[in-house]
Formats: sequence, C-alpha cells, structure tokens
Amino acid sequence: MTGAGAPARFGRLNPAVSPETARWAVRNCSLMRNRFTIADLLFFLGWWDDAFVEKLLQRAGSVGGGL
Repeated sequence: MTGAGAPARFGRLNPAVSPETARWAVRNCSLMRNRFTIADLLFFLGWWDDAFVEKLLQRAGSVGGGL
C-alpha cells in the first residue's frame, strides 16, 4: 500500500490518529465484522489484551507500519 502512496501508520492518516486512539481502536477491533477473524479468536482465547496489542504495534512499527 505504501507503494501506492497510502499511509502505513496511524499518525500519517488524514486526519492523523493519536497513538492513544490507535491503541484503543486496535484493542477493540475484535467482533467488529460479520465474520470471525484472528482478532476474534485471540480475544476469546484471552490473548488479545493491552500487552498483546502493544507488541503487535511494535512489530508493525519494525516493518514500517504501526503508530
């Protein structure tokens, strides 16, 4: 997507999304669709918590995405 000029970080969206709002959005994204996703599975397993989301965002940052 970055090759097409799309933002890969929440802070580069227009309007920009604050790190706090981005963390909230990722933390609460499970069950937002009419289909079952990996986020839903991890939520039901009890793994989709603040610590997991923080690790996920750090990992995304290491490859050019994230906050």
